[in-house]
Amino acid sequence: MSYGLKKGFFWFLYTTLAWLFLAVVIVLFGLGTDNPEQQRNEAIVIFILGVMFSSIPAFLLGLVTGNREMAAKQPKPAPTPSAPQTPVALSPQPDVSEPAASAMAKDSSVPLPKTPSLKDTPEQLEQLRKLNHAIYALYAASFLFFFTALIGVMLAYTKQAQTQTPWVLGHFRWQIRTFWFGMSWMFISALLTPFYGLGVPLLALAVIWYIYRIVKGWMTLADKQSPYGLTHPTGRPR
Repeated sequence: MSYGLKKGFFWFLYTTLAWLFLAVVIVLFGLGTDNPEQQRNEAIVIFILGVMFSSIPAFLLGLVTGNREMAAKQPKPAPTPSAPQTPVALSPQPDVSEPAASAMAKDSSVPLPKTPSLKDTPEQLEQLRKLNHAIYALYAASFLFFFTALIGVMLAYTKQAQTQTPWVLGHFRWQIRTFWFGMSWMFISALLTPFYGLGVPLLALAVIWYIYRIVKGWMTLADKQSPYGLTHPTGRPR
């Protein structure tokens, strides 16, 4: 299985699980109503529509971006030197050995091209900084529209392989962790809610933690610093 297919299935799986989580929450909150069967039917319809209009496009997007990343990582083949051609002397030719030797000497003195630097250019850093601002804005908008957080985490997954700058990598990793840890805590709180309302305080803590992550990430991004600080700017120990 190619990397593009793996990435596409990965995005499809997680977006489907996100819609399944939302459907389970709707069903659980409908248990205390007068018509839980209607809530269950609505949850099924929402889940099917979510898979059709987000999971399938997420699979296609992961497939395309994965194939592009693999194509960019493949080393370009080095040009093969052409074999010297032996001229066929059909008629007396002037002596070209000395000019040819001097030309070869000049060619050998030409320096080899330098290896391109892996560092991001200022223009690339500015584009990545604006992209991170957009991702934090999508996370903030997820309180009104849940799918915006899915778009944000997809962008973070896609763009983190296109930079070598530690503080930019730190923001992408911060955003990815914010999404999945937030989803996990909300899922657990939704499961605990029917049991004497144990999930309500946990859900409140998860929301506060989610807001804190967005605010801290956004503030450090404005200063062009990593949210993890200077010790491990990428979010991983060196």
